[in-house]
Amino acid sequence: MKVNKEISYITNSKAKEIIRGLKPEKEYTNQQLDNLYKSKVGHILSKKEMAALQILKEFYSEENFKLESYKKIQRQHKNNRQYILNKSSSPSYHHNSQCTALASKFENYKLPDEIKHRGEKEVDDFINFFIENLNTLREKPDVFNFRLYTRFKIHEPIEQVSFENSGVHEIPNLDLVELEKKIDQLLFDAEKFKSRNPETKNLIIQKGYGTDRELRKPQKQEDYEILTEWHKKYKGDLKHLLGEYFRVKLNPDLKFESTLLNQLGFTPCKICTPVETMEFFVE
Repeated sequence: MKVNKEISYITNSKAKEIIRGLKPEKEYTNQQLDNLYKSKVGHILSKKEMAALQILKEFYSEENFKLESYKKIQRQHKNNRQYILNKSSSPSYHHNSQCTALASKFENYKLPDEIKHRGEKEVDDFINFFIENLNTLREKPDVFNFRLYTRFKIHEPIEQVSFENSGVHEIPNLDLVELEKKIDQLLFDAEKFKSRNPETKNLIIQKGYGTDRELRKPQKQEDYEILTEWHKKYKGDLKHLLGEYFRVKLNPDLKFESTLLNQLGFTPCKICTPVETMEFFVE
């Protein structure tokens, strides 16, 4: 059955989630990564981080995104799972940019770090315990916390997360010029922070590219604070702003061909998809 090309929409967060699951079949050249942005960012970001942004850039442009040029990254182990309730069976795409599901509320609970560090079996046991006692948590949190400590011997409170879906925009009020100014200022501030003294410069040169890994290792308190600021304020903000820059420049409404989204594992939204399209997917 021939399917006409249709334009569909996805959320910003789902677009980035897709990219985290892909890597290029051929490693990007230094020249390709140097051209990621108008100014070089390799003094702040690692090659792995720049490669992820390059894929995101290609994905947003769509015409430069050929699925056969990438391969899927193996799924993370359960002890790297972030949330307790697994609600991500299949991401959805939407035929209507005003679909209510694009801005639906996300509610979940964070998996405690202490449990993740105990291994996959403990993660499985904890998740099963949590689901069985979820009503108790909602109605009698004190009873839940007592059971939690009795079973797992942890005092770390369970953090509930609740936020609106990202929709198709994350920074709707910034245009391309404003984003460029923010990125350029951040690059300037990062270099200034890095060069403020020889100790900071040497620390960032030695450990500043793999901060996510380094921050999980024992560090001197002063080094930990420097690497944390570098990781969050400079690397983290730069990746976020570049991602938004590519979206605003290349695909501000996050419109994609439905066939591409189907290949990436998306399914049509049950709320806004025409009945005849849904019937095609059922057949």
